[in-house]
Amino acid sequence: MSAARSAAERAAAEETALFAQPEAAPDVTAAYGPEPDQVVDFYAPRGPGAAPGTPLVVVVHGGAWRAAYDRRHLSPFAAFLAGR
Repeated sequence: MSAARSAAERAAAEETALFAQPEAAPDVTAAYGPEPDQVVDFYAPRGPGAAPGTPLVVVVHGGAWRAAYDRRHLSPFAAFLAGR
């Protein structure tokens, strides 16, 4: 198996795994500009370890989203971090 094929197969497997995760809604979304994609999502701490002063998870749109990779594809990871 060539290295290029192996890398392509890994990329395809990662993409499949990424899009298999359920979307998690942010606790708050705020606009930082006039465009619809100029938003920042905030995920509050979740779970039994969430104590006062626990940091928020903040996801800021980087400006280069493509249709399949909008800010929602990061939401499962943001929710995972908020639960830690």
